[in-house]
Amino acid sequence: MYEQWNAHKVLTRIESLAKKGISLRAGYASKNHQRLYAAAYAYHGSWRAAIEATGRAYESICAFKVLSGVEIITLMRLLDQRNEPLNTWHVKRAYPKLYEAGVYRFKSWKKVVRAAGLNYSKIRRYKSWSEKLILRDLRHLQKKGIPLRSRRMRKQNNRLYLAARSHFGNWRKTLKALRTDIAKRASA
Repeated sequence: MYEQWNAHKVLTRIESLAKKGISLRAGYASKNHQRLYAAAYAYHGSWRAAIEATGRAYESICAFKVLSGVEIITLMRLLDQRNEPLNTWHVKRAYPKLYEAGVYRFKSWKKVVRAAGLNYSKIRRYKSWSEKLILRDLRHLQKKGIPLRSRRMRKQNNRLYLAARSHFGNWRKTLKALRTDIAKRASA
């Protein structure tokens, strides 16, 4: 027989679990108290809202402390002063709690970096490729006498190769666009 839930009963059950010393973390509740967890969503909109309706601070039951925006920015500036890489890849691995809290508070890593007053385009690990940048880099390689054969590019400059293929469709079309670009520059 199914238990009949209402908003008050959800809060009473959460209080009961808390008095017994049972974890109120969302992950634990969703696995071990599925009906209560579902009822909390149904009557309070979220597990967090149900916990807060009992008078508890949600952060007090979280597995990790959610950093404030000021704390995140302070940490970012400190890491920048230490010359630590602040790109997504590095911070996710070296400082996962900072990364999670930053994205939680600011909605994206790019916004975290900018909120700390740092230049995202200098911090990001990968270039943002455009047709102009791809052709510029290919011209530069060609001037250096580096053959632009597909196999060689895949081995020696894979990021450029993949960006060009993605942008132009395939390597043959990339080289055709490069020839057209060089011809336009020569006639200008």
